[in-house]
Amino acid sequence: FIASGTSFHAAEIGSYFLHKIAHVDSMCYVSSEFSIDDVRDKKTLFFVISQSGETADLISVINTLKNNNFTVFSLTNSLAINAIS
Repeated sequence: FIASGTSFHAAEIGSYFLHKIAHVDSMCYVSSEFSIDDVRDKKTLFFVISQSGETADLISVINTLKNNNFTVFSLTNSLAINAIS
């Protein structure tokens, strides 16, 4: 999970339940602190959570992940072109 601001709290809850219910290892990152160097498995699925979908840090992370052929699932509360494209 990658998020910032209030969305980071939602990411923490999502990570907790993913681990407790599905027994899947999960990590949360604040978007401004995320580094592609932290990723050890090329099969990693990234959940990116944003209220607006326009947060510059998140857009940068999404672009970096896509450029490195990772799967990205974006969740916003609006139809934000930048986060879902």
